[in-house]
Amino acid sequence: MRTGRWMVLLAALLSLCVANTTGVYAKTLMFVLDTTANRATEVQAIVAQLGQAGISAEARVWAPSVLQA
Repeated sequence: MRTGRWMVLLAALLSLCVANTTGVYAKTLMFVLDTTANRATEVQAIVAQLGQAGISAEARVWAPSVLQA
């Protein structure tokens, strides 16, 4: 369980690092976390924690077959 949570957080942080390559900074940091139904509760908790830090995040729940490309 803990490994999955850290993987989601790591993926989110890595996407933030590469998302702003132009040097232009937005006023509000926003991103989407994609997950499967079995991790939806954990991702909603992460979204809530990010919201408390002033980061706008959204969780999208997908079927596993959609995320496995």
